[in-house]
Amino acid sequence: MPSHGSLDVSSHVTASVNAATNTIQDLKEKLEASSRDHETTSNLFNGVSEKCNELLGKSELVNATSHKLYSELRKIVIDSCGYVEESNLQDEELPDTVDYIRFKALLEKLENALAERLQLQSANKKLNSELMSQIKDTEELNRRCHDFSSIQRLIEDVEGEVKLEYGGADSEMTPVSHLESLVSFLVHKYKEAKEQVNSSREEFGSKVLEMTELQKEIHQLTGLTLQHENEILVLKEHLTQAEEALVAMRSEWQEKVSELQQSEQRVSSIREKLSIAVAKGKGL
Repeated sequence: MPSHGSLDVSSHVTASVNAATNTIQDLKEKLEASSRDHETTSNLFNGVSEKCNELLGKSELVNATSHKLYSELRKIVIDSCGYVEESNLQDEELPDTVDYIRFKALLEKLENALAERLQLQSANKKLNSELMSQIKDTEELNRRCHDFSSIQRLIEDVEGEVKLEYGGADSEMTPVSHLESLVSFLVHKYKEAKEQVNSSREEFGSKVLEMTELQKEIHQLTGLTLQHENEILVLKEHLTQAEEALVAMRSEWQEKVSELQQSEQRVSSIREKLSIAVAKGKGL
């Protein structure tokens, strides 16, 4: 009996030891597995942490860039406007992150400022164009005033030459109308002088023909004196009369020549003044 009991105890102890060994082995395996899982989790956490740090650095860089871009845009808006409206662009403390709404509002202000600048540039261009037009009009007016002064001097010069014959002009006449009146008067005087010259030339030609005929008669009479000695006294008397007539005609002819020369001088003077007046009139 005792031997049989010892065997039972020994078997029971052996079984317990084996069970404990198996349990320990199982726990050891689970511990090793848990240790491996922990290491994997730790490695994964470290990787995620590195990714987070990298993303955080990128986020800080993006945020800094956004702040810088926002500040530069704000400066552009201020420079474009030329002034800062307290209600629109006050000095502000930016948050850590600049959202899209702020950028959008700033861009709208920039667009408005640029549109206003374009309007101002267009208005300035229009004003410059109007100014240049006014300058051209002023220059044209100055030129016309100068031309009127020249016309007035010309009128005074012409009137000074023909003041004894020219009846004068209406006080309400413009300088151009006054000049036209003077030109018309000079043309009329020129035509009269031309007619007088033509008449004097015709008369002079007639007198020359008469003198030529008389000279022929004198030669004929002189020739006849050789043939008609009996008629010498009569012929001498005729000759004397003819010579006297010739002297008178020569004297008259010389007077006509003198008058013709004077008329030609007056016509030449009137023609020169008329040419100057016509040239001035055309220049207007």
